[in-house]
Amino acid sequence: RTYRDQPMPKQTMGRTLRRVRSMRVPPWVPVMVVVLAVFGILGLLFVVRGATGAPRINDHRHATYQTFICGQRQAHYPEWRAGVHTHEDGIIHIHPFLPREEGAGARLGKWFEYGGGKLTQSELRKPGSREEFKNGDECPDGSEGFLQVFVNGAKLDDWSRYIPEDGDRVRIVFGPEAEAGPVEQEDRTVIPESEAARTVELEVTGAEGDAAFVPVSIELEPGETVKLLVSNTGSISHSVRVAGADGGYETGDDFVSEPEIIQPGEEGFLIVRLDEEGEVEFRDPTAPLAIGTIVVTGELAGETPEPGDPEPVDVKFDVSMGDNFFEPGELEVEAGQMFRIKLTNDGEFIHNLRITGADGEYDTEDDLVSTPKFQKGGETGELVGQIDEPGEYSFRSDSQSTEMVGTITVVK
Repeated sequence: RTYRDQPMPKQTMGRTLRRVRSMRVPPWVPVMVVVLAVFGILGLLFVVRGATGAPRINDHRHATYQTFICGQRQAHYPEWRAGVHTHEDGIIHIHPFLPREEGAGARLGKWFEYGGGKLTQSELRKPGSREEFKNGDECPDGSEGFLQVFVNGAKLDDWSRYIPEDGDRVRIVFGPEAEAGPVEQEDRTVIPESEAARTVELEVTGAEGDAAFVPVSIELEPGETVKLLVSNTGSISHSVRVAGADGGYETGDDFVSEPEIIQPGEEGFLIVRLDEEGEVEFRDPTAPLAIGTIVVTGELAGETPEPGDPEPVDVKFDVSMGDNFFEPGELEVEAGQMFRIKLTNDGEFIHNLRITGADGEYDTEDDLVSTPKFQKGGETGELVGQIDEPGEYSFRSDSQSTEMVGTITVVK
């Protein structure tokens, strides 16, 4: 007989299942499958967690913030407790306590949520307030308002994923379209570094719970301009704010470190001048327990002319200073005339008068500034000067630099 190959039986689903059932699997195989699955899931979670970015539990960041509604600066938000929080100090504290506060859980929008507020691309509700501001709402002056967020002077197009970095300066604005760039701070007095007569070293160390200043007390003379050179030897970022002559923080006579948030291992500085004897407190806003004192005592440094009329002038002006205006706010003098402006502070806060020079810039060498440097409520001062070039020269109070302004016109 001729040999013929026998046909192979057809493979069916039933045959396949029977063969699989008949296979003997070693007992360690299921265990390995479970172990590999667990590690795979953990690895995926690690990748996803890493993609969201820092911060992590035990990290500590600080960013300053300010809020403006229709041109008016708002008070600091009330304190709340969370890993991403604030102490009613104008600072965003990012110190995650829980996994949900890490990475994307530390976004600016989440910070608002932790405090009971709301921040979207088109809507703002401040923590501690029920009032809401939406794109298109009108301001009291009838202008249309829009929500904008600026970080370090740059305008963000999309802040939904923004996580504040250590040292960021955040400005939240609802109102007419605002321009990007630095904005002059109204809660501080800035003295040019070139005016400092000497340098005093100041160290801030520790973390939030054990932060401290070394030395804890500094002695200055009245009227002395001093540069405080601040070294951050701590494990987190720190800041320094001097209360100023009025003894209160967040007012126009405060002195604030530059940069405002000083990174670990970095240095910053602030220029301080206090005219009256007494004690003035300074603190680290990022760590409420860190407090120091400036003791002002001794002879008046330099000569501070007393208000009066010791030398002849061509023109005299009497100007009243309220808490956000000069009266009158417009003066006129002929080019080359020597003038005296007698100042009376009829407000409650400290004020002065500073005239820009020919360069049109404040805080430069050609400024004309009243003496004493500041006048408290009820006090008087004066500014004696001469401007040779015709034109319009602006003046302001350094403690209310955006609202309290005026113009002196110099004619031929």
